[in-house]
Amino acid sequence: MSLKKEYGHVENGFGNFVPVESDTDYSAINDVPVDTTTIGMMHSHFNNFATGNIHPETGDPEIIKPIKIQSPKDVQLFLVLLRNAANNNIPLKKVYLTMVSSSGVYTLKYDGNANNIPAGGSTNGLTAEKFEKKFIEYIKKYKNERGLLKFMKDEMGISNVSLYRTMNNGNTKKYYLEGDKDKLKKDVCHED
Repeated sequence: MSLKKEYGHVENGFGNFVPVESDTDYSAINDVPVDTTTIGMMHSHFNNFATGNIHPETGDPEIIKPIKIQSPKDVQLFLVLLRNAANNNIPLKKVYLTMVSSSGVYTLKYDGNANNIPAGGSTNGLTAEKFEKKFIEYIKKYKNERGLLKFMKDEMGISNVSLYRTMNNGNTKKYYLEGDKDKLKKDVCHED
């Protein structure tokens, strides 16, 4: 059975989990409760789905194919969590944002210090739609892991980030950018 909403939990107070979900089918979680003890969030992204509409030019059913990695909105929440932790003396290494999908589990972790957290995390003056479009261009050009990390660095000013991917078989890899050309590096963290 395929999910129609995003579901998740926000971690407040180191072990206290508050459930959250999107307001409508096939939409993102919008209202994430963040307080002085919030350190992270884990949530699901849904799989491909038919809209029920027919494409006017091809006559084929319209299929939405969500990218199964953190979205720009997720990254903006990650920045909120980092700033919140810095402001409340929570070690930044405890902050995380996890996304679960059929392609695996991705977790963002920050390797920098509070002085390097971008103040804005803005959309560079782009509308939400154009910002999302630019993100999709990065994913298509560089693939999921490198595309997300390059987008965060180039478009949002966020570096010093590691992306952990846990595959459905339990193997875990850490991805990060290295060098002037932003080469994608990966370290195996756990492998059965």
